[in-house]
Amino acid sequence: RVGYHSIAHRATDKAGNTSEAKKVSFTIAQGGGVPAPNCAEFDERHTVFVGTIDTGVPNRITRNRCTINELIEDEKDWSSHALFLKHVTTVLDKLKTDGVIDQRERRAINQAAKQSGIGKPG
Repeated sequence: RVGYHSIAHRATDKAGNTSEAKKVSFTIAQGGGVPAPNCAEFDERHTVFVGTIDTGVPNRITRNRCTINELIEDEKDWSSHALFLKHVTTVLDKLKTDGVIDQRERRAINQAAKQSGIGKPG
């Protein structure tokens, strides 16, 4: 919590000897810490899904601290299936280059994207 804090503590050893109480005080300022990553969406599932298709590929954290699922924008309103597949290919190429996924995992995610129908009318 933000604000002033004070803690009293003692040290105790295995024999049961206890030290005098010590006190420490500190202030927690607003806005500290590491900012959240700028991911397109929030997705903590254990495996990569494309639409409703589970690829079985582990949903790993990438260099920019987003998960693979968060980088594949399958919830966006795509104007065509081809544009969605181009997006997926771009993401997968970067993930493969960065060593996040291997060729087998790339194929599995790409196949799921093709089967998903995302961007198709209806």
